[in-house]
Amino acid sequence: MRSKILWRCRRGAKELDSLLTDFFNRRFDQLSADQKDAFCLLLEQPDPLIMDWLWGRLPPPENNLGGIVMMVRQNSKE
Repeated sequence: MRSKILWRCRRGAKELDSLLTDFFNRRFDQLSADQKDAFCLLLEQPDPLIMDWLWGRLPPPENNLGGIVMMVRQNSKE
């Protein structure tokens, strides 16, 4: 399952690919089951929407998906 999720981190945009892959490699194993589910749900979203959330052009949803977006954003600043 891990390899399948890592494969889904590969996106059309190199920057997005890098952010998602880095988050997966650094944080995924420490996430709760709900957070892991939210990350998988994030990977189902279209690239432009994910980029808008991660780059702050649109506010993330106010649910678990929004929480994982904020975690990915924070990870990119570390």
